[in-house]
Amino acid sequence: MQTPEPVREHRVLEKLAGHFAGPEKMHPSYWNAEPKNAEAVTDGRVALDGFAVVQDYEQRLEDGTRFAGHGVFRYDMTSETYEMHWFDSTGGPERVFRGGFSDNRLVLTARAGEGWQRLTYDFNLDRGYRFTLDTSDDGERWNLVLEGDNIAGRKAPAGKATARKKKAVAGSGTARKAAPKKAAPKKKATARKTAARKTAARKTAARKATPKKTSPKRKAAAKTAARRVAKKKTATRKVAAKKAAPKKTAKKASGRRKVAAKKTAAGKKTASTKKATAKKTVATIEKQRRQGKASRKIGKKSHPRGDGAAARAPVSQKRTKGAAHKGPRMPTLKSTSTRVGWHKTAAKGR
Repeated sequence: MQTPEPVREHRVLEKLAGHFAGPEKMHPSYWNAEPKNAEAVTDGRVALDGFAVVQDYEQRLEDGTRFAGHGVFRYDMTSETYEMHWFDSTGGPERVFRGGFSDNRLVLTARAGEGWQRLTYDFNLDRGYRFTLDTSDDGERWNLVLEGDNIAGRKAPAGKATARKKKAVAGSGTARKAAPKKAAPKKKATARKTAARKTAARKTAARKATPKKTSPKRKAAAKTAARRVAKKKTATRKVAAKKAAPKKTAKKASGRRKVAAKKTAAGKKTASTKKATAKKTVATIEKQRRQGKASRKIGKKSHPRGDGAAARAPVSQKRTKGAAHKGPRMPTLKSTSTRVGWHKTAAKGR
């Protein structure tokens, strides 16, 4: 036999499971002649493997009156209706409420004596549901009897009866107040620990208040660290400045290089021109010396030497005034000292 499992209609009843608490208001009815305020606590749990929800209800009025009830919620699959079997502390017979869901609200009605009762669980409230109880004589015109908000996880405040009991206990303990109370050993240990902590905190505050003396080694180390930090900062600034520098600097540098290259090329050209001019001048002077037209000294001879002696330029063949013979004749030293001197220097290679 296959075990049945709860369906969606059963799972909807799980909204009633949990711990709920909240204030309630009792309106005038045949139960209460005047309106009253109350506090309600409801504990619900899923039972019968998910086929039912069991709920325990407790209400406390301002005057200390207590009312308790027990309900069992289930879904009847044959009639397709929801049922709630109710038992309370009045000692009355079991009451069965029947109904269904509409707009996220569970509405259940039951016959009560000569009239009717209607229970409404509105689940549109955040973190809980709103509960109302209405009564009717003919099942058409309804009167509101009870309303309240049940909030999940809320703790109900202590009633006035509990407060009165506490006051009575406090008043009856006059003899206890007169007798000196002995502190428990745990409280004594806690007090000692607290005192020790306070003294330690005072000592720490005093140490922090006194100025600390730094040794010269620590001062030197601090200065060295500060210098290193300053160097690092300057290095980083330089790197950042280089990165942030515009590209115009590179263009200027390339322009300067081009100008320098042009200048060097021009200098080379002028040097080569000067050398060529000097060579031409030397060649012209040599030519003039050979012809006997030049008479000034020049530097080293550019022609190669033969057997170790310098090549001599031809002496002028012009005749002197007192010469009677024909043919070439060496000039006198007095009249041609410049030419002789030139021959000497040429022979020495100067």
